[in-house]
Amino acid sequence: MITIKLISYDNIAKNYQKIKEESKKKIYAVLKSDAYNHGIEKTAKTLIECGCNNFCVWDFEEAKLLREHNSDARILLLGDFQVELLKLYQDNKITVTLSDLNKLKFLIDTDIEFQIKVASKMKRFGLEVNEITQAMKIISEHSLKLTGIYCHFAHTKKEAEYQLEVTAFKEVIEKIEFKNIDIHCASSYGDYHLTFDNAIRIGIALYSFYPAMHIFGKVLKTSIVKKGEAISYASDYRLEKNSIVAIVNLGYADGLLKHNKGRLVQIGNKSFPIIGEICMNVCFILVDETVKIDDKVEFLGENITLDYLSIYLKQISHEILLSY
Repeated sequence: MITIKLISYDNIAKNYQKIKEESKKKIYAVLKSDAYNHGIEKTAKTLIECGCNNFCVWDFEEAKLLREHNSDARILLLGDFQVELLKLYQDNKITVTLSDLNKLKFLIDTDIEFQIKVASKMKRFGLEVNEITQAMKIISEHSLKLTGIYCHFAHTKKEAEYQLEVTAFKEVIEKIEFKNIDIHCASSYGDYHLTFDNAIRIGIALYSFYPAMHIFGKVLKTSIVKKGEAISYASDYRLEKNSIVAIVNLGYADGLLKHNKGRLVQIGNKSFPIIGEICMNVCFILVDETVKIDDKVEFLGENITLDYLSIYLKQISHEILLSY
């Protein structure tokens, strides 16, 4: 049986090098959610070999897993830190994020490195502008180990709103007297060439410029279905003419969710649509006489791209990658 999911770590390396050449800045590689479903350990190993030494994860379990394989990298915890885990953060040299001013007191008398997250129009996590002055005063008084300040913008595809957020963050940075800290706000869809930051934080672009995830199936069976006959559940899909239908070994149990009905797959050098209801373990493809049993079927990769699927399925690329 053909392997359903293949990861090109060579393409992840190419994506990193492309971003590095374009940005000329320190890169924080985002490896949360198992490196966007690409495998956190192998992805980290690939990036370390490329010279990357700064990683972002969501929680302590991901951070600990990375630390077990690399003693030197900076590992930034993006999720709000948990007070009860402070000793584990310190023992494992994890850099935590301060996004709640009330938690700053717990970092006093520790050696824990941390970065400040500035609130944005996302309204998710972060210190408000009026809290940052208070935080800086406490940090200075207690010589706390601030290593960075960052922001995650709500708008990257709406230029006017994006520029307002950039300006607001820049104004915050200009008021900070701390030197030699990392400043990052640019993400995969942001501007790599801002002049007031010295680092960028990259997630989806690590996996998508050159497609890293490839999803394949294989043809299990082909048959001729006559005009007017139905396929799959509920007999809702009927053939408009005598047709060849292939059954392929991918279904919603494998991440091919039911709303993929109608979109294209690639077999050989041709594209064919998924028809009928997608089953738990198989789907139906409307094909032609060139398709044979055991043929490889591309669901995601060089020909069936993330951009195409994102537009067709009305989903962001992140959701698509994490579904497989």
